[in-house]
Amino acid sequence: MDKINYRQSRKSVFCRIPLGNITASGWLKRQLEIEASGMSGHLDELEPKMIYEPFISRTHEKKLGDAYGASLTPGWSSEISGTYWSGFVMLAFAFDNESLKDKAKQWVDKVLANREDDGYIGGYGKNDNRMEDYNAWSQNWAMRALLAYYEATGRQDVLDACHQGLLWFVRNWSDHFTDYAGSGLIESMTEVYLYTGDKRLIEWSEKYLLWLEENSKQKNRMSDFTSGLAPYHTIHAVAYGEEVKHPALLYKCNGNQKYLQASIKGLKKVIDKCLQRTGSPSTNVEFLSPVGDVCETEYCNFETFERTFFEMGAITGNPDYFDLVEKIVFNGSQGAKKKDGRAIAYMSSPNQFAALRTSSVYSDDADSEVYSSCYRVACCPTHAISVIPEYIRSMCMADNAGNLCFNCYGPSTVKFATASGDTIIVEQQTEYPFREDIKFVVHTDKPSYMKLILRIPGWCKGAEYSINGVKSSSPKCQAGYFEIERTWKDGDAIDLHLPMEVIAVDVDDSDFCMRFPVAIERGPLLFAYRLPEKWTVTAPVELNPHPDWPCYEINTEISEYYPKGLVLDRKSLESSSAFKVAYRDIGNENPWVKSPVVITVNAGQAEYIYNRRMITTQEQLSTNIVKITGESKEIELVPYGCTNLRISYFPAYNR
Repeated sequence: MDKINYRQSRKSVFCRIPLGNITASGWLKRQLEIEASGMSGHLDELEPKMIYEPFISRTHEKKLGDAYGASLTPGWSSEISGTYWSGFVMLAFAFDNESLKDKAKQWVDKVLANREDDGYIGGYGKNDNRMEDYNAWSQNWAMRALLAYYEATGRQDVLDACHQGLLWFVRNWSDHFTDYAGSGLIESMTEVYLYTGDKRLIEWSEKYLLWLEENSKQKNRMSDFTSGLAPYHTIHAVAYGEEVKHPALLYKCNGNQKYLQASIKGLKKVIDKCLQRTGSPSTNVEFLSPVGDVCETEYCNFETFERTFFEMGAITGNPDYFDLVEKIVFNGSQGAKKKDGRAIAYMSSPNQFAALRTSSVYSDDADSEVYSSCYRVACCPTHAISVIPEYIRSMCMADNAGNLCFNCYGPSTVKFATASGDTIIVEQQTEYPFREDIKFVVHTDKPSYMKLILRIPGWCKGAEYSINGVKSSSPKCQAGYFEIERTWKDGDAIDLHLPMEVIAVDVDDSDFCMRFPVAIERGPLLFAYRLPEKWTVTAPVELNPHPDWPCYEINTEISEYYPKGLVLDRKSLESSSAFKVAYRDIGNENPWVKSPVVITVNAGQAEYIYNRRMITTQEQLSTNIVKITGESKEIELVPYGCTNLRISYFPAYNR
């Protein structure tokens, strides 16, 4: 383990500990079991030429080229393949499953066996155009998988292959760059630099950013990140989410503050102007767009921004980024997933009344909201595989002094080597985020000194902890963290209490339609009114349909425009008695099927109060007046991740 505590840069506050040293338990482990038996464990079998073969034999799915242009055949297949294996490797080690680990090993061995003499390890054949943008972009996804495998196993041949594969680009792309996605390779360049110290990788990356500054037609220049303009409709959201972190990754290597500030400012614009309460940005037509109740998010943004928030939190030590990670993982990503792990929706929205072949309003394709295991160009399904494994892999990190920090919470076990070389195991026993309490139990062969650092979420008021049953009277708090410094003994227990208050949050949709709804939140969870769902098998949307993995539409009994809509009284929500919280014992059940916590609140009814396709009455558009009809009634809200059709942005009125 010590050998691979590699990537810690003195410029970074935290770094990940090696993959495999954090394993899931409790509901998170059950979730991984669902994922492994669903898409995560089988997409390579459903689409072998798109997912299994590209980096092994450089064979590609020709239907991609037939539909979207021949040049994209190797590019998209390679991207999708690398994305899948990146998630799969993390899944195998977070799950600690020998069968999955063996499958990952076989893929890695075959990729290494396919290397060329000059070091090239990508998915493009010798007759393909290796100067294409997607050659570098797709290579980064495969590098993620290979470097994760190296992190977990310490296999030097894997790191050497990555190093030589990157040097191929240093040599062959020394005077050639592309302005859309090719700069994605900077991520792998900086990571391998922190392993090897090879300055050629950093020089290439710095040169790339300088080239973008002078030549890019995209909004991916550092000057774009630092400008004050919200990047609405200017760039594919996933590309922005990936590229905005590159200057900060370079900061870890060169210490140049202007790089770090570019990433911070570029991300802040998205957080301030585009971020939905689901945790991820609005991405109408896959581009960054304003906040809105029916604005859609492309699924791959959940994984992309989760990873970017993790990286930025580690580099800066700002706990706010980890608050955002939890919102993505527990809300948006789960609310667009079939609860058996066998399908996801390419596009989804905070208020969603259907998921039909004709229901997507803000996408290139009207069927983008249907649930599929491998929707056409399967980038979103393969991204979905990484969300939970990435969360488990990154929830606990180390600081420069060799202390252990819990930045995110969930049932798990972490094995850690202290600065003095002692091994400590810490169990995290909890049903978080459905419950307020987390118990940490320490296991060690001998007394070991270490600082245990626990994040205090930004939404939490009155956080407290006790050690071995004794409440701390003067907890040491530093920049949003509890710091517990002591010599730990076997069996020591820390009980962390994070009170969760139910709050009504005003949603600023002024750049979309100025309806100003409210969202109901408790802790990291967004709550929603679950609409009745009718799932129907529909005609396949996959390139290569499989009879055992059907495609689904979801409809509800509510009519298309929902004429009798639920509306909340803004004034009454200020009262502490407005909400009632109830818990359910779920045992070993899937918490996203039977919610462990529900909230009840009184709601009125109003006519034509919800957006469907931006259809509203003229009266509402001009005055925002709401006419209440009928008696109020008590409604039950569940976590957003428990729903597929829902209302989570509620129209609100002043009495």
